[in-house]
Amino acid sequence: MKLNGFQIKLIALVFMILDHVNKTFYGVLPAWVEFLPRFVAPLFVYLMIEGFFHTRSRKKYQIRLYAAAAVMLCGNVIINFFTHTTDPMTGKMTLFSLMSGNNIFMTLAVLFSIVWLLDSMRRTKKLAAAKGLLTLGLMAACLVCEGGIYLLPMALIMFLCKNKDRLQYVLILLFCGILLAKAIFSYAGMTDIYSSLYQYLTFDSQFMMAAVIPFMMLYDGTRGYNGRFAKDLFYIIYPAHLWLLMIIGNTLV
Repeated sequence: MKLNGFQIKLIALVFMILDHVNKTFYGVLPAWVEFLPRFVAPLFVYLMIEGFFHTRSRKKYQIRLYAAAAVMLCGNVIINFFTHTTDPMTGKMTLFSLMSGNNIFMTLAVLFSIVWLLDSMRRTKKLAAAKGLLTLGLMAACLVCEGGIYLLPMALIMFLCKNKDRLQYVLILLFCGILLAKAIFSYAGMTDIYSSLYQYLTFDSQFMMAAVIPFMMLYDGTRGYNGRFAKDLFYIIYPAHLWLLMIIGNTLV
């Protein structure tokens, strides 16, 4: 069985919503639910890189991602302002508390820029030093974006090992194995806080990003349904459901 890009995106959207509902209403669903959606973010990174190589206009793709990130940020600020979201450290409304909230669009936009620069450096040595410095700057910026510290290595693996499927899978498993080892070592110093390793792993669950591999293997390399609905689906559902959950979550606090 193979899946096209649209079918994979629909599956990812379902698990993405599950993840955000689980975080908003923490403790309502079983703890193991935390493991299920960890493949979603790296899968969107994978589809973004596929789009990078197949889009008719990389410039338009790039602008679309940054525009979506800007809209998402503005929406987060407005909701946080009107729901009086405060900094948990100070109990006051700050710039940090106003800007808080998910924004995977920004992460994807920065990663797209990094991939574009790396691809450009691979094709030509012109302005290599400037491109290299800009790439390093964007990598540093990516680390403070949502999930960037985990998604940057995944994006580099997926881009640099493009068309080398087995190597991609091995490196992803190796990276996630390192994350699992880190989680186990971290738990060793927190046994007074967490009752079991299982409980801690449901908190530090990024090693489960390895679950993206089966979806990469099932992907048939085609877009599938590619109408306006398909193009706009993620850009509409992602902010809409998050803003709704933000309003509910901020109101309940």
